[in-house]
Amino acid sequence: MIRLRHGLLITACVIGFVSVGACGSDEVFLPNTPGISDASPDGDAAEAGDAWGKPDSSVGDATAEGGCAAGSTLCSGVCVNLTSDEANCGACGKACGAEMACLLGKCVCPAGEFACGEECVDLGSNPEHCGSCATACPTGLVCNLGACSQSCSAGLTNCSGACVDLSSSQEDCGVCGNECTGETLCVAGLCQCSPGQTSCSGTCVSLSSDPSHCGTCDTACDPGVVCSSGICASGCGAGYTDCDGACVSLATDPANCGACGTSCPSDAACVAGSCQCPSGEMLCNGACVAVQSDPLNCGGCGVTCVGDQVCSSGNCQGHCSGNLTECGGACVELATDEQNCGSCGIECTGGTVCTLGACVCPASTTNCSGTCVNLQTSVTNCGACATACPAGQLCIDGACSTGCAAPDVLCLGDCVDVTTDALNCGGCGIACTGGSSCVSGVCTCPQGQTLCNGVCVNLQSSSSNCGACGTSCTGGTVCTDGSCKCPVGTTLCAGKCVNLAADAQNCGSCGVVCTAGQVCSLGACIGGCPTGETACNGVCVNLATDELNCGACGTACAVTQQCTGGTCTCMQGLTACDGVCVNLQTSPLNCGACGTVCTGGATCSGGQCGCSGTLEYCSGVCVSVKSDDKNCGSCGYVCPAGTHCTNGSCH
Repeated sequence: MIRLRHGLLITACVIGFVSVGACGSDEVFLPNTPGISDASPDGDAAEAGDAWGKPDSSVGDATAEGGCAAGSTLCSGVCVNLTSDEANCGACGKACGAEMACLLGKCVCPAGEFACGEECVDLGSNPEHCGSCATACPTGLVCNLGACSQSCSAGLTNCSGACVDLSSSQEDCGVCGNECTGETLCVAGLCQCSPGQTSCSGTCVSLSSDPSHCGTCDTACDPGVVCSSGICASGCGAGYTDCDGACVSLATDPANCGACGTSCPSDAACVAGSCQCPSGEMLCNGACVAVQSDPLNCGGCGVTCVGDQVCSSGNCQGHCSGNLTECGGACVELATDEQNCGSCGIECTGGTVCTLGACVCPASTTNCSGTCVNLQTSVTNCGACATACPAGQLCIDGACSTGCAAPDVLCLGDCVDVTTDALNCGGCGIACTGGSSCVSGVCTCPQGQTLCNGVCVNLQSSSSNCGACGTSCTGGTVCTDGSCKCPVGTTLCAGKCVNLAADAQNCGSCGVVCTAGQVCSLGACIGGCPTGETACNGVCVNLATDELNCGACGTACAVTQQCTGGTCTCMQGLTACDGVCVNLQTSPLNCGACGTVCTGGATCSGGQCGCSGTLEYCSGVCVSVKSDDKNCGSCGYVCPAGTHCTNGSCH
């Protein structure tokens, strides 16, 4: 018997707070299970795409190839998109297998599965394809974490020869043979919808945005009307976009990230309209993978550990190092790994995270029947688990209500002041980035800086924004007082800064070229270099101090480095972080120490993350303690239900 382990469907149907208007017809599967990729060790897997999921435009009206709209192709009299049509994937008539989906013109399997011929299987538990497509476990043995064994590991159950986690297995949810259907997921041994979604006739939908199920399962919005916060309306609120009748935030919606229909991999987040993998993971063939432990992407995409090697801290080696444990060729920390929490194969689901070897809900959320929910905003668990708000009402501060009190605006179920909220500045989902803060509803940079492409820069000194946003200094020039100028001791010749005293192509003056065998020394072409200097491409240099030829000809130091004793070192006041010299006193990505990132609109000053103006840094976000209901008067003080923060006090 072939056993399949379905991955998460990356559609508007899966992740909470997203639209499900297109559910049921355009599912996209993406691989994202650590240790498993979309290319099997036997070479039988179908290739996956190398980008995030893209919007599907299968049918159009504009005439192009075969009378179809641009981007679609005529196949058997029907206009289809060859990048996503499962019956015509990459070419007309090329159909994907029953369990496969078409992604960027390639047939791919669900997350965590491999293509063995036309079938998608979980190599970690399938007894007929255990560890590889060609390996079948002998009678009496089970497939345990990709290896044929006498018994299953702790926490796993033998279901017809497959070792599975009954709390998270899609095909064996709670008990062997109980398969989750209707887009439900197995969470805590129960088939249920993702947080923020409700089952309507067996299909998981978002009542807050689905125009076919707006507010209640039986409420469908009329044509031309959108579903906004569970209410049929004529248009979407500030910060939200109409995607097929669903009002979503393109800045945060993983099913419509940056544009309608652009979906992120299952464990990627949509941040400021861009899909981002979790910390410590890397995008490999359309999936976020843990390159520190994935034996098929060890240290980098496509780097495969062979034989009995395991992947430990990004390196293929014979055994796991330190306090890491081997789970199917991956060296993981059982105390924190969400795919192997406390024991190999135990997966954290329902929004839980692995803490001290146990799957628990993050702070500010509560475990309701195995799913982590925010009791302050959940319309189905408002104030307490299983306490649902009446049709058309919202859950605000843990109480059912018809709307927010002025001047607050409803953003993803929470009332916020868009005039000061750095994550919703001027509108929902508009986050202030690059060191800017929200002032009067506008992302504003500190005095003396300008916002260029989402980052606060000093136009007087920024080499990529010199004098104006987008003006880059080239040819070795540096930005000084808002103008691109050559460093002291160099001259601009044909758009490049050169040292007339030592440049063989511009010796003494621009355009004077030394002949073959000559070098330029002190502005004159001579036959050889003085003592202590070396000829590098016709130029006499001191390899001990020359930043373009440090230690050897052609070895150039970075802009923030200096050449000392023939070695490139960080300039005074800078520190090397991941090979880059930074100022720990001002770097927002390395504030005070390497890897310390200032978030939520904070800037780095004096090695400390802080906020501009009257804002305070609370739990990694710049907020106004005068108006923030969750930090009223001081960080962490939450106003009781039904009250709001005004001038630092709850009323």
